Amino acid sequence: MKNGIICLCLFLSVIAVTGCRVTNENHHFVLDMHYSHPPTSYAGWISTSYTTLQYYGVPVSYAEIKYEYEYYYGSHYPSLQDLRWLLWDLGGIDSRISGWLSLEELRLSINRGHPVWINYGTYDYGHLVMVYGYDNWGRVYVYEPGFGVRVIHYDSLRTRNVNGLIYYWEYSLIFN
Repeated sequence: MKNGIICLCLFLSVIAVTGCRVTNENHHFVLDMHYSHPPTSYAGWISTSYTTLQYYGVPVSYAEIKYEYEYYYGSHYPSLQDLRWLLWDLGGIDSRISGWLSLEELRLSINRGHPVWINYGTYDYGHLVMVYGYDNWGRVYVYEPGFGVRVIHYDSLRTRNVNGLIYYWEYSLIFN
């Protein structure tokens, strides 16, 4: 009982001190993300944007994200560059676009307190997921709108089957 209380106090201290990274005794490094399932009328990119904006402390609703995007960019499916600018416009969140990343590059970003978006498909259209944690056994924590949170091996990130179609990890959005 005493060891459990000590572990809980240590865990809460790590959260309070770092504010963004939680390290437990099992060597899991997970960002403190909060997820909520969007209303069904919103696309996955809105959910990923909402979760990211909330993580960085930007109080915005799903409807505000959709309105802001449609007002400035139109009603077409957003490119990764469109989403990058949208996050900047709504919350001053700086990011850059890259290709696929190694496990070490993902770990480095998470250790710095930043999630990574993975875009499966083309630059202008695709399926977004967000990596927000990892462990020492090559697994990563993934938030996938419409499917929820899961832990999968890094090697499984290269391709994604979405609605019967195979997509490849082509681009990443890295937050600075």
